[in-house]
Amino acid sequence: MTMDLYDGLEPDVADCLRQWADLHKRDYELGRWLVNGRSRQPVAIVCESDQRTRRARILVLKVLSAHDDSVVNLEYARHFEAIDQSPDFAAKHLSTFVYDAIPAPRGQWITFQTVVGGDWRNTHVLTVLLRRMLAIHDEYEPSGIDRIDCSAEVFVAACRAVVGAVLKEWAGPPFLPPAKVKWTVAEFFHRHLFEQLTPGDRLGDWSARYPDEHLVDDQGERLCNPFAVARGEWLGDVTLRPLIGCTHGDLHADNALLTVHPVIDYERFYLIDTALYEKEAPVTRDPVHFVLYILARSLETIPGTIEREALIELLLDPSGAPIHLLPGWLSALIRQIDEEVRAWLGDTGLNSIWDDQYELSLAACAMLFLGRTSTRHEDKPWFLRLAAVAVTRFSDRVRPQTSEVVRPPVVTPATTRADVPPPESSAAYFVGRQSELREFSDFHAGNTPYRVDQLFGPGGIGKTAMFREFVRSGVRKGMVVGYADVAEIRYSGIVPSFRPADILRGLAGTISRPELDAFRNDLLDYDLITDLERTEGGAGALFGPNGRPRPETRLVEVIDNGSPRLREILRSRFAFDRYLRAAQTGLTQAFCDCLGAITEAGTAALLLDTYEEIGGLDDWVCREVMLRLPERTRLVILGRHKLTTNIDWMNHEHGLRMREVLELSESEAKSYLRHYGLSDSAGLDAIYKVTGGYPLLLVLVRALSVEAGGWEHIGELQHGRDKDAIARGLLDRILREERVRNIHEVIEKCCIAPWIDPGVIGAVLDVSAADAHGLYAELAAHSFVTRHPRGVTMHDKIKELLRASLAFADPDGYQELTARLTRYLGERAGISDA
Repeated sequence: MTMDLYDGLEPDVADCLRQWADLHKRDYELGRWLVNGRSRQPVAIVCESDQRTRRARILVLKVLSAHDDSVVNLEYARHFEAIDQSPDFAAKHLSTFVYDAIPAPRGQWITFQTVVGGDWRNTHVLTVLLRRMLAIHDEYEPSGIDRIDCSAEVFVAACRAVVGAVLKEWAGPPFLPPAKVKWTVAEFFHRHLFEQLTPGDRLGDWSARYPDEHLVDDQGERLCNPFAVARGEWLGDVTLRPLIGCTHGDLHADNALLTVHPVIDYERFYLIDTALYEKEAPVTRDPVHFVLYILARSLETIPGTIEREALIELLLDPSGAPIHLLPGWLSALIRQIDEEVRAWLGDTGLNSIWDDQYELSLAACAMLFLGRTSTRHEDKPWFLRLAAVAVTRFSDRVRPQTSEVVRPPVVTPATTRADVPPPESSAAYFVGRQSELREFSDFHAGNTPYRVDQLFGPGGIGKTAMFREFVRSGVRKGMVVGYADVAEIRYSGIVPSFRPADILRGLAGTISRPELDAFRNDLLDYDLITDLERTEGGAGALFGPNGRPRPETRLVEVIDNGSPRLREILRSRFAFDRYLRAAQTGLTQAFCDCLGAITEAGTAALLLDTYEEIGGLDDWVCREVMLRLPERTRLVILGRHKLTTNIDWMNHEHGLRMREVLELSESEAKSYLRHYGLSDSAGLDAIYKVTGGYPLLLVLVRALSVEAGGWEHIGELQHGRDKDAIARGLLDRILREERVRNIHEVIEKCCIAPWIDPGVIGAVLDVSAADAHGLYAELAAHSFVTRHPRGVTMHDKIKELLRASLAFADPDGYQELTARLTRYLGERAGISDA
């Protein structure tokens, strides 16, 4: 046995292995450790030379310990049980033990398994591909892995292949046990955490630290305490029928082996470490733990609070989260894993049951990462928040009448009350605009002479509804569509910066194509550099008088761990300044070059909504993006004003079409009203006469019917030619309704904020955190608010009307409210001079 292998084992285990090897005339040379060499259960790739058989081969050596000191629960025994239960899956994806387990001191066992991939130097765990994709280096890494080239698309495809096979080929078809088999929520958690909550175990101290039913985070939000749920002290009476099947139990990126050279063959993966295998366990556990493990190994690349909040929303709602705030590979990973789950569920009708148990698994698995020493200390608050938000979401749904917990602002809309109709879904009913949809298809296909199509019209005319339908239609037809809401990007963060990179990030985040990987890498460098400049106090704080990096800053660490290109940029003050001057143009060129690669075999369309919020970046779109946009890429712009208010757009007049968005026709408007329950012909005629098919007015009339308790209670409506006056009248009537009385002031005064959450309510109205939470919960249950990445919001035109009324009625009060909000957002962002 070579000394590096001997030294990587505990001395008594190493002596035991040496004696056994001498007895059988076998010699073992360390290839490399698959985990850190001094971990509790070391795993290594070794070369075995058997002198008796004159045979050499590569094997995986592992030292095992039973989690409960029972040999029947040893991985060796569980592995053979897995083979017996699923022989076909085992033959494809599980390694084989080549000898009987060898007893070692202190209840440990030494085992040998076959290795995959032919050449051990070309076999790596999935985590290596993750770190290579992100250009992150670990202290412990196998040598020679720099030659691995892993794109985001390949990494995501590999993850999807693992999860898909585990569900479809191992867990088996979706299965619920008989109705008499019920687990409490605490039992469900126990099947994830086992005995870790007991004093002295991994989560014992954490559990003792949070004894109450609820916990309050650093923003004053009151959430369910996941430890109270796991102990059975909260939701203790709630039971469920678990989706069960064969599960790995500890599925993660370090337990999946792949061949990586000459190509990455992710279809031929092998799973190791079956120490927690169970033939009947919650099937939600494996995919959830798999994704969270990848996050735990990459969360350092998502440092911002806003981005991490968006990540929680993405995990809870993969189809409707603000993905523009997150790296494209991450949103693609979570969404494609979700797609794999939906494909596995098929037409069973069990989706809602999966969703409930998925939230609980999300909370339980997040708690696992709190107790692991491998989780970065600075990331543990995020995992705790994820667990709390997930159980809060579940609690709000299963006991809407009694739950006192207010969901955090990232989770909306809030729980509905029994006497109030539920709020609209995120996919609202879409009516009309058929000619626009047909023209969008022709435009995307390149069948029109113009390359820029602008749709303009006043607020409330339905531009955003069209934008969303264009996206849905394009995605449904398999088109390449990148899209971004300018206002959502501009106001999604608190730091008042709005850059071309933010728009490009939003567009790229919605296009899951490998051709964009080069741009994403450039964007990662840009984010690192600009974050350094901001957090360290500018270039003067990063570089000394001689232009060289100051050793006391984070700059040296970034240089050591960054890409070659990044190291070149940061090597001197001159290179750093030169990069920043050219960064905007460079990122634009990189993005358009990647689009050019995509459109070599087809066409692509980019859509920008709420373009009136683009501000000074309109010059960048007109002068830089348009000059570099590939020939087969189309640009759709939706906003309130004609583009040609900027004279520079006239340079593109031959490739530009501008169309005004008009009201819905009478038949379309009445179709909308019928969809929401109004069937009386006289009522349909009366409402159309008032609204004239103006979409915002139709939405407000419907909201009035909801708040008044039905169409029959809306009474006479105000007539007039001024659409704003009619809208203002409808708003006044909505605010006078009994069900809105408690939140009247919230609506009228918090309209100055881009979004509303408990913190905003507390700051603007100057009320306590408890009162703000209660007001927020009531507000979020109404039909005239919609979800926002940070809380809820109202239609831009509604906010505009409310702000105008507030400023006119009390100009000084309006200024004071604005100052309060500005101070609050500045303090929240750590900006003292906001």
